[in-house]
Amino acid sequence: MLTVDARTIGETGAHGDELRQVLADFAYQLARHTYRAVDCQESRTFPKELPRLPTA
Repeated sequence: MLTVDARTIGETGAHGDELRQVLADFAYQLARHTYRAVDCQESRTFPKELPRLPTA
């Protein structure tokens, strides 16, 4: 099992939905890379396109 927690420290140029999407993109890419790097036995199929969060 892999859990990714992404957050910022300090001021950011993005806020609100935009910042949430940037953090989700980072966490998603980190998870995808980690699954490939460690060749997980129970591999997941990650779509090529990053998921988009619904806007508030």
